Amino acid sequence: MTYQGDIDPLVPLRDRIDRYSEAEVARFRADFLANGFVRIPHFLPSALHRAITRECEGISSTSGRNKHLTMKSTGDTPRRMRTVGQHILREKSLFIPRIYACEAVRGFLTAITGETVHRVPWPPEEYVLSNLFRDGDTHGWHWDDYSFAFVLYLKAPDVAQGGFLQLCGGGSWDKENPKVNETLLSGAIHTHRCDAADAYLLNAQKYLHRVTPIARGGERLIVNMTWANERDLAAEMTHETNDVLFAS
Repeated sequence: MTYQGDIDPLVPLRDRIDRYSEAEVARFRADFLANGFVRIPHFLPSALHRAITRECEGISSTSGRNKHLTMKSTGDTPRRMRTVGQHILREKSLFIPRIYACEAVRGFLTAITGETVHRVPWPPEEYVLSNLFRDGDTHGWHWDDYSFAFVLYLKAPDVAQGGFLQLCGGGSWDKENPKVNETLLSGAIHTHRCDAADAYLLNAQKYLHRVTPIARGGERLIVNMTWANERDLAAEMTHETNDVLFAS
């Protein structure tokens, strides 16, 4: 399948969302409310997944920036990854801005969370690309500024290659005094894996989370879309980590 001219690339995605039964959405919602996380297998239809992956591989290769640093506001946890910010994806991606603007997607997330989901009010947080592909690449422990992270898996490492999502509840983000280790000691750490074409929804403001290091030639290529609830819209936000990772 190709996407050219006036053909709407989101038709198969809207069809996929429409085919979820009320019972399936109810199961997604129950998992999310109980665990702060829900995996949505095979969310991206095959042809659309292939097209987005080809596009994002090219954008990552030509416009990505390799980052290797520690983040003070999350307790000096590491970031080793290739990133592409919203300002680049907005100009170069056919698919990602359209998916983020798709009302069917927003309605689907609203149904899962049980509360109205909004676009974030600060555009650089809307959607970003993250590529872990070198041995040791990792996105270390952190919280997000806004409540919801909706992650599209374009490429996923095999089990032996790591790159798992881990999360731990029980803490909250004080950027001046981040208590990462205290949070890890206070709650259980849960580990999740996704396949290519899957998606997951995470309560990323409430749950401390990270991506474990990539090893043995693995690669994790994802699009992270950030969404807000009503409380987020009323709160004052700063964006230190996004500025460092995705602004250039």
